Amino acid sequence: MDPRDRSLVEEMVSEILRQTLELELERRRCFLEWLQAHCNRLNMGGGFEAAARCEADMPAGLKDGLNAWFDSLSAAGILWEFRLLLSEISWWQSLDERKFLKDEVKCSNS
Repeated sequence: MDPRDRSLVEEMVSEILRQTLELELERRRCFLEWLQAHCNRLNMGGGFEAAARCEADMPAGLKDGLNAWFDSLSAAGILWEFRLLLSEISWWQSLDERKFLKDEVKCSNS
C-alpha cells in the first residue's frame, strides 16, 4: 500500500474510533456487536469481539481490527465501509433514548 494511502486509512480509523468513543457505553457496545456481526457476514472475521467485551482495551482492539480489515480491502471497499460505519455510529447516536429503552433495542451483550 502506498504510504499516502496508509495515512488516509489511519485518519479514517482515527475518525471511526473518535466517534465510537463518543457513544454512550450501551450504544457503543451495541455498535461494536453490530460491527462484529457485519464483519462475520462478510467473512472478514474482524477481531472486534474482544473490543466489545473489554472497555479498557476497546480503543486499541478497535484500532487494530479496523486497520487489519481495511488493509484487506480495495480503496473503493475502504471508502464504502468507512461511510457505512460512520452511518451506523450516527444511527446509534441519534436513536431516541425512549425508543432505545422502551422497545428494548438492545444488543445481545445486555
